[in-house]
Amino acid sequence: MQSPQYIGVYSLRNKLQGGSRALYFVWQTETGDYIVQRIDSARKPVGVPERVAHDVLLHNFVPEAPPTPQPVVPQDDSFSSSGTLPPQGQQQGPTARRAPAEQEQQLLFAPSQPAADTSDVGDEEFRRLELARKAKQVETSMRETFRKTLLRLKRPKERHAALTALEQMAASKEGIVPEHSHMFRDFGVQLRKQSQPDTALHFSRRVVKLAPGDDHALFNMARVLCDLRKFEEAEKLLAQAMQIDASEPVYRRLRDYIMREKRRAPRSR
Repeated sequence: MQSPQYIGVYSLRNKLQGGSRALYFVWQTETGDYIVQRIDSARKPVGVPERVAHDVLLHNFVPEAPPTPQPVVPQDDSFSSSGTLPPQGQQQGPTARRAPAEQEQQLLFAPSQPAADTSDVGDEEFRRLELARKAKQVETSMRETFRKTLLRLKRPKERHAALTALEQMAASKEGIVPEHSHMFRDFGVQLRKQSQPDTALHFSRRVVKLAPGDDHALFNMARVLCDLRKFEEAEKLLAQAMQIDASEPVYRRLRDYIMREKRRAPRSR
C-alpha cells in the first residue's frame, strides 16, 4: 500500500468558536479519500489524524498553503478507516477523552450537517489547486524520466531504445495539459543541443500543438527544421511567427538565413 500523498495546509470554512481559524495538514490516500490532522499556528500537530471522504473535504475545507514542506505521514493505525469522521465521543488512542478542538471538529463534520454551496470561490480554488498539483506531479515524473533517458542515449547499446522512448514521450497524452508546453520545449532544446534534431522535432511539434498561438514555439520549431535543412516548412512556420510578432529581430535573422540557404541549394531538375 502506498503512503498517503501530502497535498498541503487547509483551513475550515467555518471558524471555530472565538473566531480563530482551524488549520489542518491534508493527505490524499490511494483510495481517493483524505486524511486531515489538526495543527496549530506554528504548523505543529495538535490533533489525531482523521480519514474523511472527498465530498467532506470539498465542502468543509479551503486550501491555505502549497504542499511544502512535507510533514510526517500518518501511520495506518493512527487514524480512523471508516471513510468518514467517527461519531463524537468514539474512543481513539489510549483514552476516550477528546480535546476540545477535536470535539468541535466532530460537530463541524457531523453527517447531518448540510453541504456547503460548491459553486463558491473556495470550491473553484480547491479544484484549481488540485489540477495544478496533478500537473506538477506529471511534469516532475516526466522530467526525471527524460533525464534518465538522456543518459541511456549516450550508451551505444541502449541508444535505439532510448530514441524510441523519447518519441513515445513526445506523443504522450495522459495527464498532459497546455501548461506542459514549456516542459516539452525544454526537452526539445536539450535534444537540439545534443545534436538530435530529428527527435527534437517531435517535441517541437508537440509544443506547437499545445500552444498554437505562441510565436516562440513556432520559431523554435523553425530552427529545428533548419537544422534538418527543411527550409520550405521552416519558412512557413517562421512566417506564422512573424504574423504574431513582426518586431522580433531574431525572426528576421532566421528568415534571412533561410533565404540564403535556399539560394545556395542546387536547383532540382
